[in-house]
Amino acid sequence: MSRLFYFRAMKHYSLVVILFFSVILLGQRASSVTIEDEIIWNEGKDTLYGSLILPFELQNLSETNKGPIVIFIPGSGPTDRNGNSEITGGKNNGIQSIADSLLARGIASFRYDKAGVGKSTLSSSEADLRFEDNVRMVKAIYQKITSLGFHEIFLFGHSEGSLVAILSAQSISVKGIISAAGPARNAAEVLETQLRSQLLDPMKTQVLQKLDSLKNGNNVTNPNPLLASLLRPSVQPYLISWFQYTPTVEIAQLDIPIMIVQGDRDIQVTTAAAEALDHYAKESSLNIYPGMNHIFKAISNDVENKNSYSDPSFPLEMDMVKDMSIWIKTQL
Repeated sequence: MSRLFYFRAMKHYSLVVILFFSVILLGQRASSVTIEDEIIWNEGKDTLYGSLILPFELQNLSETNKGPIVIFIPGSGPTDRNGNSEITGGKNNGIQSIADSLLARGIASFRYDKAGVGKSTLSSSEADLRFEDNVRMVKAIYQKITSLGFHEIFLFGHSEGSLVAILSAQSISVKGIISAAGPARNAAEVLETQLRSQLLDPMKTQVLQKLDSLKNGNNVTNPNPLLASLLRPSVQPYLISWFQYTPTVEIAQLDIPIMIVQGDRDIQVTTAAAEALDHYAKESSLNIYPGMNHIFKAISNDVENKNSYSDPSFPLEMDMVKDMSIWIKTQL
């Protein structure tokens, strides 16, 4: 499969987290070892569970030259460590496939169930959640990974996770970021665009006014019952915190290498978004893959695109994995 590859050279330019680590050897293959992680965060009240997969020679975690490791940050919604969402009702295993493919190229990784998903716990109520909690989770994971002796750390942020990776990298030291299918506009603007095309007046005007209020940091009352799931009172604090960040503004603050990955079959995030992130980043490479969709699968039509979200047999876009591996090793 042909691919379009652009490279732009460098341009001028707290919540207390307590970590504990429980290592359980789950399985050993000829070339790798998988370890179950437990990471305590949220002032010791909650646990993130994830999978640390290592090249076989690193199984005892005592090697001094550990090489690179990628922390996978999942996208929006109830998403598990493998990239599967409870909403779709099926498995695609997109993130797991990338992790396994990187492992075959000698790159370790850590991926995790989001708080309240899979094995991970969440004691806070929905009303207590803020977008910054996603960043705190990444920082907790980062601290544990560094405590194990890994220092060549990369963040892979998928979809909403792209912004989480960008914000995380503003306060922790990483070698680089992979922004995969990351939006470029403020989330409120994205929602407004979607709702403008789906709603009719007077509901459209009412809803857009409420989104503007949330973007300005104000809670709203009496949302239209038809949109209660989007604007319910308990989710408004999270939306308000999320709406304070614009990806193009935040990415411009980083001075580290950034690999921007986007498929032209993605129906959730456009190639224009990838191009915008590339424009504002100080040091970035833009990689657009023909035939790749939002979950990194190589598909050829709309039916395959839909089916790939719940069928793990659809093939991974291997050009992306190959380029990612080369890019990571180039940064070392």
